[in-house]
Amino acid sequence: MPTQREIGYALIAISLVMIAITAYSTDKTTKLNEVLHQDCSLPEAICPFNTSIPLENATIFFLEFAVLIAGIYFVFRKPLQTAGKQGMEDYKKLKKTASELKGDEKKIYDIVLNSNGFIFQNELIEKSNLHKVAVTRILDKLEGKGLVERRRRGMSNAIVLKH
Repeated sequence: MPTQREIGYALIAISLVMIAITAYSTDKTTKLNEVLHQDCSLPEAICPFNTSIPLENATIFFLEFAVLIAGIYFVFRKPLQTAGKQGMEDYKKLKKTASELKGDEKKIYDIVLNSNGFIFQNELIEKSNLHKVAVTRILDKLEGKGLVERRRRGMSNAIVLKH
C-alpha cells in the first residue's frame, strides 16, 4: 500500500503533466482563435474568438492546480500512522497485558477481540456461557487493565477494545 507521501508525489506528477498538456492545448487554441478572429465581422468586445484563455481551459487549470496543492499537502503533512514513541509504548504495554490474561479473563477478551473489537454485553454473556455478574466483574478487571471500554448504548453496554 502506498504511503501518503508517495500518493502526494504521484498527484504532483500527474498535475504537472496535466498542466503541461493543458498549457499546450491552450496555446494552440489561442493561436487558432487569433486566426479565426481576423475574419470575424463581430465587434471585438463580443467576438467569441477574442479571448486570451478559453473558459474551459481556465477551469481545467484551476482543477489541476487544486490537485497539485493536494499533492503538496500529502507530501508535507505529518503522517497519521505515526502515533509517536509514547503511542508505540502504550500499544506494546496493552499487548503484553493481553498476553498475560488467563482463564475467564482471556476467554472474555478473546470473544471481544474475535468480534472485531465491538460486542454488546448481553451478547458477550451468551457467547461466554458465564453468569452476567461474573462477566461484569471480568469486564471491570479488563477495564482496569485498560484493555476494554464499556460504552452505554440505550439499555445495554457496548464493549469496545482499546487500541
